[in-house]
Amino acid sequence: MSLLARRLRPSPFLNAAHRCLPRSSASTASTASTSTAASPPAAAVTADFVDALSKSLASHMNTRTPPSGEIAAYIPQLAKADPESLGAAFCTVGGDLRSFGDDELPFSFQSCVKPFTYLAACEEHGLDYVHDHVGREPSGQAFNAFTLTSDDPPLPFNPMINAGAIAVCNLIGQKDRLSPSGRFERLENVIAQVGTDDGSVDFHTGFDNAVFMSERDTGFTNYALAHFMRSKQAGSVEDARGRNGDVSGRSARAVEDDLQLYFQACSLTVDVRSAAVLAATLASGGVSPFTKKRRFAHRHVSSAIQLMFSCGMYDGSGAWACTVGLPAKSGVSGCIIVVVPNVLGLAVVSPPLNRMGNSARGVSLIESLAREFNLNIFSQLMLGPSDGVIAHLHEMSDMCDQLTR
Repeated sequence: MSLLARRLRPSPFLNAAHRCLPRSSASTASTASTSTAASPPAAAVTADFVDALSKSLASHMNTRTPPSGEIAAYIPQLAKADPESLGAAFCTVGGDLRSFGDDELPFSFQSCVKPFTYLAACEEHGLDYVHDHVGREPSGQAFNAFTLTSDDPPLPFNPMINAGAIAVCNLIGQKDRLSPSGRFERLENVIAQVGTDDGSVDFHTGFDNAVFMSERDTGFTNYALAHFMRSKQAGSVEDARGRNGDVSGRSARAVEDDLQLYFQACSLTVDVRSAAVLAATLASGGVSPFTKKRRFAHRHVSSAIQLMFSCGMYDGSGAWACTVGLPAKSGVSGCIIVVVPNVLGLAVVSPPLNRMGNSARGVSLIESLAREFNLNIFSQLMLGPSDGVIAHLHEMSDMCDQLTR
């Protein structure tokens, strides 16, 4: 084969559309629209890929290894989870949904909800406003660490850790002066809108009041974290709900309301199929894979998945970026959602956690899939040493041609 004829070597199951899909002109809107918008073409995923991934996941379910790690017993209701349970699902951007194992078992979304609380705040206020109150940097510490940026005033490091998510919850419903119940209803609707309007698709969300009460009654670290931010004026905001003007001056009741919304958000329930659909909506840049309606602005989703890539797996995010190379978010219920941009969303749930707070079997399974199907986003961009500079330039020329057609 001549040097010029060589190409990048992506997964054999993904065609060229995966590498260079043009962004829809509707994606630059500052807010999401409910009108029909073109999603990335389903041709980005071949039938061979869907079949091969299905067979691989079915095999993993049939040959599951004994679970390692520990269940998050510090939340009493989560301590009741079955350590043997294992479920997985994926949904392509074209709406092809496949599920395996314990796929109908509901679980609390926990920190996997954080990309969506972030999106709810961005849709209400815009990206720039939100990042006046929460940073974009990995903290390098535990998800519930008492640490802030060196900004003036200081900020929580990012929206994917507890401090940042609590700060983001403060913003939801702020503009419209919503009551606590109205704020929760708005967040519920952000999740539910991803399903079909007529309920024709198997998309389930709910709320686990027992988990909420368990979190509320034992979440002492989160209470302390919220008041720590208050004492440091972290992410000071003009409080449009009629309370005091900055975080340091806000009443203890105002802080409690934000914490209640945070606990409620973590107590929203899904099954692994619905989690995969939510991830697929992120993979398509904010367009529901079923209704083809834009649910989130492209700019907001782009920021969310970049934050998931750098911060979504807590202080295991760096290792994840190197081994898996995909945006992801984990939660202490044992769920991990993964975004393969322009291709699919993937979800795995297995309750026992590794020392980083991520599902032990989930991490192992997703690492295996990423290797098997060459899903790491950097493997789609990097050439091996034998491919040479000329082949690289030739490939870049081809990509430019496709983008300008």
